[in-house]
Amino acid sequence: MICVSFDNCPGFLHEADGDIGVILCSAQGFEELCARRDWRLLAEDIAAAGLPVLRFDYAGTGDAAGSDFDSGRVEAWLASLRSAIAFMRERAGARRVVLLGLRLGAALAAMAARDDADIAGFAALHPAVSGKAYARELAVMSRVIAQTPGAERIAGVTEVAGFVTGAETMAAIKAIDLAASPRAPAAEILICAPPEAPGADALAARWRALGSAVTQADFPHYAEWMSDPTTSRRPAEAMAFVKDWIVSVIVPRAGKRAARPGLFAAPRVADEGYAETPVFFGPDKNLFGVLCEPMRPAPGAAAVILTNAGRNYHIGWARMAVTMARALAAKGHASFRIDVAGLGDSPDIAGRDPQVMYCAEPIRDLCAAIDELQARGADKIFAAGLCSGAHLAFHTALADVRVRGLVMINLQRFIWKPGYSLEIAMRESCRSTDFYKRSILKPETWKRLLRGEIRLAGIGAQMASRLCGMVLARAADALGRGESESAAVRAGLSGLAGRGVKILLVYSDNDGGIDELARHLGAGAKGLAAYRGARLEILRGGDHNLTPYSARARAGELIAAFAADLPPAAAPEREPAAA
Repeated sequence: MICVSFDNCPGFLHEADGDIGVILCSAQGFEELCARRDWRLLAEDIAAAGLPVLRFDYAGTGDAAGSDFDSGRVEAWLASLRSAIAFMRERAGARRVVLLGLRLGAALAAMAARDDADIAGFAALHPAVSGKAYARELAVMSRVIAQTPGAERIAGVTEVAGFVTGAETMAAIKAIDLAASPRAPAAEILICAPPEAPGADALAARWRALGSAVTQADFPHYAEWMSDPTTSRRPAEAMAFVKDWIVSVIVPRAGKRAARPGLFAAPRVADEGYAETPVFFGPDKNLFGVLCEPMRPAPGAAAVILTNAGRNYHIGWARMAVTMARALAAKGHASFRIDVAGLGDSPDIAGRDPQVMYCAEPIRDLCAAIDELQARGADKIFAAGLCSGAHLAFHTALADVRVRGLVMINLQRFIWKPGYSLEIAMRESCRSTDFYKRSILKPETWKRLLRGEIRLAGIGAQMASRLCGMVLARAADALGRGESESAAVRAGLSGLAGRGVKILLVYSDNDGGIDELARHLGAGAKGLAAYRGARLEILRGGDHNLTPYSARARAGELIAAFAADLPPAAAPEREPAAA
């Protein structure tokens, strides 16, 4: 897997000997976040079958320059795709290309293929056949993946899990109608779609009428794949079918690709205020991260490692790690947003716990990221993470004395014991107890309760569990049982404070993690005052993932201020990471 870039769009080339190249045209927004790891695995499988594969980020998405708020998004995405096709032919040496698109990416690929007579094959996974139908789906998703009631929203845009689609972009999407095209995208076509997918059968019939050989297949478990990045179920059957179709239809027509040494300049994405470089790091140089450096470093600049949250890959929920990194660079500070092993663009490591998030092994990955930053000259290094990423940052700081600071956002568990169930923890996750106390006084709460929209039994059980946990923690402390979770948390905080590690805990005002904090440090986290350099900030109007744009922006401001105030490091020797 080689890092490449073109037109400020980064990508990965999975090399193989065949002279027909496959370009993966990803979905957008929340769907791309869910699919990223499996998209990489599909690319690896196709490359192993003999065809080079290119994955890339469209302008304003993923790690590419730009944002959802830029104008002319659809045209910019098409320009990125055309540049990817040119890259595959001119720099990677492919004689012809196959376009394989997912959702809106399939629609963009079909549009790009209209004027290109040399497309060797076309595969569409649950394609957005009608832009109007796709826009309606986005509107439904924006309501299903709801923000905290009363959270500030951006006027004139459709938001899905914090990814925004502006009115201009939505109008351009609505104009898409693949069935109206006078030309099919290729002579050989595959369409994989769930039975309920709108327009897939009609599109297949249309392209057959235009003279193409069209294979149709079901797409089982698509809904589970797109449910949430952390609970996503890989659609192994559909991915295997796509790979087998390419092997049977495309691979036999491929020849030998000519060697093209030295064609790949150092990949880099740069814009005003920052420059980003993809980095493979770790003992085997197989872990992936993106180093974002300021064009004008601040005096005594700090460097932050931005950890994965859940199974979100290194761009973060709603691309927040990217926007935070670039905002930090504008203030003169560097950042390293990484994928630990088994997430995003970092491969699985044999023998590691597949759960990834709450286990000891990723501590080694963060220690390796610190190694990388130190090798590049950084000496004021801190870690920042949300939820499970905050848990990982905390335990890495305990294991590695080079961590000078911690920003932990909406931390749910300081301690994760063997036997805890991630699925149950997510299913039973609730907002803070204070939130429910406030809500019970509101008429709308009772209306929603009567409509059956509130999981009263689940909330009651979780509240009882929290109360029981707090009582048991207090009892253990009163009896002097030092092995209690609270004692372990306080011992950890004390050790960090003794080393001079600066700590910032950030919670959305309704987040259930506030109760976890109270369990260990008392109501209002009063006990935090005992640890020098530790403080608490509450974000108003946020949710657990910081979906509202205002909450993400405020969190970014807090991290930037934290970086500016981080004291110089004494450059101690590294202590061995926890096993």
